[in-house]
Amino acid sequence: FLVSLFHLFVFFLSAHGDIAMSVIENVRKYMQLYHIVHWVVILFYPAVRFIPQLRPHFFPSITDNSLTSRESHVLTLLGAYIAIKGRRIESMDAYFAHIFFVAKAALCVIFFREDIVLGLFYLVVSLIVTLTFDAPDIDKKNNIVAVNLPRMKNILGDKGKEGKTKYVLVEMYTVWSQPCNLIGRAYANLSKKYSSDFLKFLKVNVSKNEDVASKYNIDTGIRSKQLPTFILFADGEEIMRAPHVFSNGSVENFRKLLRRSFN
Repeated sequence: FLVSLFHLFVFFLSAHGDIAMSVIENVRKYMQLYHIVHWVVILFYPAVRFIPQLRPHFFPSITDNSLTSRESHVLTLLGAYIAIKGRRIESMDAYFAHIFFVAKAALCVIFFREDIVLGLFYLVVSLIVTLTFDAPDIDKKNNIVAVNLPRMKNILGDKGKEGKTKYVLVEMYTVWSQPCNLIGRAYANLSKKYSSDFLKFLKVNVSKNEDVASKYNIDTGIRSKQLPTFILFADGEEIMRAPHVFSNGSVENFRKLLRRSFN
């Protein structure tokens, strides 16, 4: 059977080489370290819950593989969310970011209901993974430069030549923000299409570069409506910002901004 399966696989590669290479490339694209680590964190639950040798150490009150009513409730809501989100998918990159975020939140609830210490342990691990592992570049061939404050100052200090203005567009983002993940592909495509000697594209992870967030008044809180923020500079001077922050402190709606700017 295995030999026949192997021959079938070889025949498929020879007959549909382009399709096979496309599939392999997509699998490779979504099996980078970022994805693997998040899947390990998510699969920790079924491992310690359903492997008999591990279950007594993490779920001592449960003696079999039957789901409790609480587990069923949380997992049903998680499955419904994933199914609904799949019908409204913006991009695979944003879809995976949504799944990872919501799945870890749902499993935190399950672990907390079983044991507070176990819940805190899983919450800390989830936060460390979220803040440590950035989502991979959507397209490594893009023309976006990741910078910190000193390098950003150097780039902004480089004026245009030959009487031409030099423009720099900067994206202020965080790895955990869903809108940032949603808009990433569009920003990468813009950089490939319009990057030149007089228009540069930068990005700053403001959760790791708080000095940048402070300098440009970017709220990086969990409920922030300023992520992502795009700032356009002309010869080092800020001339435009989106989303716009109004005088009363309210922030322009991101969804409206997204539809107006990137559709």
